[in-house]
Amino acid sequence: MSEQTDVVQRARQALDGIGVRHWYYVDSIEWENGRVEHNVTDGGGYNVAACSGGTIEDEAEREQQAIRNASFIAAAPDLVRKLAAEVEKLRAQPVELSAQLLADAAGWEAVAEEHADTIGKVDAEVEKLCATVDRVQKLAERWEADPCVCGYRIPDGNDTDSQCLHCGATSLLRALDGEAGRG
Repeated sequence: MSEQTDVVQRARQALDGIGVRHWYYVDSIEWENGRVEHNVTDGGGYNVAACSGGTIEDEAEREQQAIRNASFIAAAPDLVRKLAAEVEKLRAQPVELSAQLLADAAGWEAVAEEHADTIGKVDAEVEKLCATVDRVQKLAERWEADPCVCGYRIPDGNDTDSQCLHCGATSLLRALDGEAGRG
């Protein structure tokens, strides 16, 4: 099996090779030489692994280590199954989220298609309003620079003359109607 093989696939293949029975930590065996091994069986009475505490000098600590080793080995198949299932579940989530986002987007596209006429009208109205604002801005810039054409000058407090209210209003109305020119 190559190193490129997916970890979940490798885990499942390894699990397929161990048999179908559940593993259990069952007991310990003390050998004639005083060595103690803790057994993991497959539930049918067949020994799967014998664990010791290794080279730990303290007998009680070595005994506890052997029990932990055997307990881990007994739990390993179930842990691997659960971890593989969790990895597959987590891997599926981005796909599920992407599918949900696409479905949501399709729903909004349907709403946009259903209301295309209204959206088009709103877009056209916004465009008109933007053009009106642009004309008013340009007119305001001209008012600021030009004196009144009717001869009635209003001091603006800055030692310059500005348009009278009548000429300003007339210019505004013409600008809003799309006409150039002043009052």
